[in-house]
Amino acid sequence: MLSGLRDRTFGTERTVLFLYGLLVVLPALVFGVLLWQQITTDHERRLEEVPTDAVDAASRILGALERRFEDLLESEQDRPFFHYQQDMYAGEATTGIIPFEASPLYIGPDRPEGIAAWFSFDALEQFGEIAMFYGGNDITVDHEEIKNNHVDLITETIAGEFASRPATMIHSEINRLLETDDAEQRLRPIPHVAVNLHQGREPNCIADDLAHIRELQDETIAVNVMPFMIRVVRAGDGRRWIIVARKIHIPAYETDVELPDCFEVLEYMTYDVQGFLVDPDWLLVDLPGEIASDALGQSQQLLVKNYPAASIGEGHAVQEVQLFDRFEEVMFDYPADRDLGLMRVAVNEGRMRHNFRRQLFWFGGVAIVMIVSLIIGLRLLLGSIRASQEQARRTENFVASVTHELRTPVATVKLFGEMLKDGWVTDEEKRQEYLTRIVREANRLDTLVDRVLEKRRLGVGAPEPRPGDLNEEIVKQESELLLNRGTEEEDLVFELARDLPPVLLTAEGVHAILVNLVENARKYAPVDSQAPGAEPIRVLTRLNRKGRAVLEVLDRGPGIPDGERTKVFGAFYRLGDEATRTTVGTGLGLHLVSLTARSLGARAQALPRPGGGTAFRVTFKTLKPGALA
Repeated sequence: MLSGLRDRTFGTERTVLFLYGLLVVLPALVFGVLLWQQITTDHERRLEEVPTDAVDAASRILGALERRFEDLLESEQDRPFFHYQQDMYAGEATTGIIPFEASPLYIGPDRPEGIAAWFSFDALEQFGEIAMFYGGNDITVDHEEIKNNHVDLITETIAGEFASRPATMIHSEINRLLETDDAEQRLRPIPHVAVNLHQGREPNCIADDLAHIRELQDETIAVNVMPFMIRVVRAGDGRRWIIVARKIHIPAYETDVELPDCFEVLEYMTYDVQGFLVDPDWLLVDLPGEIASDALGQSQQLLVKNYPAASIGEGHAVQEVQLFDRFEEVMFDYPADRDLGLMRVAVNEGRMRHNFRRQLFWFGGVAIVMIVSLIIGLRLLLGSIRASQEQARRTENFVASVTHELRTPVATVKLFGEMLKDGWVTDEEKRQEYLTRIVREANRLDTLVDRVLEKRRLGVGAPEPRPGDLNEEIVKQESELLLNRGTEEEDLVFELARDLPPVLLTAEGVHAILVNLVENARKYAPVDSQAPGAEPIRVLTRLNRKGRAVLEVLDRGPGIPDGERTKVFGAFYRLGDEATRTTVGTGLGLHLVSLTARSLGARAQALPRPGGGTAFRVTFKTLKPGALA
């Protein structure tokens, strides 16, 4: 027997090792290989996409730069022409004192980011004054040199060109610009334009003359605003600046009404140049750096303002882009200054390779942890199998020992029988006592042996269940079960439902279940036929709510405590205290019911019965009607 047990143990371990390798180790190995391939494939793909990533990154940065700069241009393009003076008149011309107010370019809020200063000058007046404005950041006396440098810059570039042109050339330029579709015409009331163009700014003169032009209150004059032009220039110190300028044209007002002296300015054409200075460091360094911090990845770097390509180093993919290509009609005083807008996006392939090595390192760490976990799991599994085999060995030894120990009481019974046979006992009362004891012990020993052997048989293997009629199998055993062998009285009532569907069963299995449940009820809940209102043990079949066939044995005994209902189906388990128990038995009856039900694909339960007692229920695996045909 021990040799057979060792062979089964070795065979079980081999099976477990095979299944463990097939279901755990092999999937882990396949997953690891696939993950390794995915990591290496992704790394190779990223290296191949480096040039494309550089182009995309450069395009994102240029797009964001273009939007920010165009937003600045649009906001300044919408600025009225009369903002470009120290004080202005924003309301409508009426009688009384004119409410002049300071221009926002003079004392207004802080300059928008990127604007160094605003400027304005009369393009028709040679060597006219150039007005500079700094908004809320108006320069102090200590910064007068900055203002002078800005005036010199405008004078040497834009204003100087107008001063060198003859009047006929300027008028031709005006006519050409007005004929294009780019000029934006804004209609303004005549008094509003006249007051803002008045050079003297003499309040009394303006107040007196307003009454004379009251008849022009509802008339308007066109203010032609040309689009901004962008120009890159150099100051005297060699520093580059970006000048954004527009031209304002107000035609001479033709009227039969004689205009007062204060408003004679309307009789002449106005042609002003207005604009602002853009700090190249903001547009070409600070703003791109701000955008790049959000738009670029860890392996990407933005290089601006003539950053030497030779200093980038190896292991980088570089994409060059030109900011000024995004804007139309950008003029350069020096062609070489176009390189100011050159930007480079460098993608660090070395960083990618470093990240790839880190991924491999972490992959190796996870692989080691996985291997250790698999080894530990295998050891725990084998330990569990061996513990189960050891328990099985102990159970077999126990069964064998019990079987062996039964021979002694059997021999005792045999001895009593021989003594009676040989006439050694003459006292009739004593003789009946011996006979009763022999019969009782023989029945008990026979039951014990049968149940122990049945448990072992069910543990090794049971017959294959087949479709059958549950009621038919119960009826076959009705006559055997009906009489209580202890009292020779009928204490059972059978209530079998009609038209039960077929179930999976064996005749031996149904017999074992029914006999053990009835004997258990008779043992722990005997029926006293002499007691008034005594209720017999009920054996019934029915369909439950799910349409499954159920066999129930119901008694009116003391019942089973809640915590004991699942334990009563364990081997050798009995309720109560061994020292005070009055019932005999081995504790195998309900255990055999559970084992037999499991072998049939059924389920055994112990449930409380309404009104007292216990309902033992076996739910069979039910087939569709007609399965027996």
